[in-house]
Amino acid sequence: MEKIPILDLYPYFKERGHKVSLFFKHDVHWTKEGHQLAAEEVLKFLRSKGYVE
Repeated sequence: MEKIPILDLYPYFKERGHKVSLFFKHDVHWTKEGHQLAAEEVLKFLRSKGYVE
């Protein structure tokens, strides 16, 4: 099996979701706040793996 690192965003969305609306009310798409959270966490993840500085 390949050892490809993955990032599960669910815990981050769950943690911050009660403070700000991360999804549109009647939709599964992210709001701008949801996109911002995802971008921040993806960048942290990529940095932690040494893929970006």
